[in-house]
Amino acid sequence: MYYIYAVVNGRELPSGLRGMDSQPVEEIPVGDLAAVVSRTSREGFDGHEEAALLPLVGCHDAVNQALLEGGDLVPFRFGMVAASLEEVEKTVSSLSLQLKAALKRLTGRVELAVQASWDHSRMVAECAAGDERITALKESFSKSPSEELRIEAGKRLFELVEQRRKECTERLLSRLRPLAAAATLNRLLGQDMVLNAAFLVE
Repeated sequence: MYYIYAVVNGRELPSGLRGMDSQPVEEIPVGDLAAVVSRTSREGFDGHEEAALLPLVGCHDAVNQALLEGGDLVPFRFGMVAASLEEVEKTVSSLSLQLKAALKRLTGRVELAVQASWDHSRMVAECAAGDERITALKESFSKSPSEELRIEAGKRLFELVEQRRKECTERLLSRLRPLAAAATLNRLLGQDMVLNAAFLVE
């Protein structure tokens, strides 16, 4: 298995650079481009707990930061794994035109990763305390407990928290997007995260 960090124009990598599972980082030439990879025993990252994912995300970002010091690159999203060298080459080849255009667009610019978190437990408590529907469901449950009321209250609370998360995310993006040439939203890693994005800046 190979973990893919980014695609670059072929160049010498930083000496001694290591990635996932402390494996050496290497280049796989694909035409005019090169995929930056390291070997891994991991087939994917779905189902991992947040505490286990964060160091891996940190490793992914650290490798790309080291690469960035040597020139432009197109970073791949966290968690990109290929089963073989042939699959790495096929993945890059299929995106060759887009990757070359992206590298050209990135010239003279830097990609910055921005993550923001909140206190999820506190937000749940605030949403529950400030909603009349949940208050009414709690009162009904205290008088006549039922699975139906519990499920309805849980669903309502989930919707409120996710709406609040969306509002926080949009508020942050509204301030950050005007400062960047482009922005990409990445998968949120855990309940405490409200923003996981990359911004392309001059």
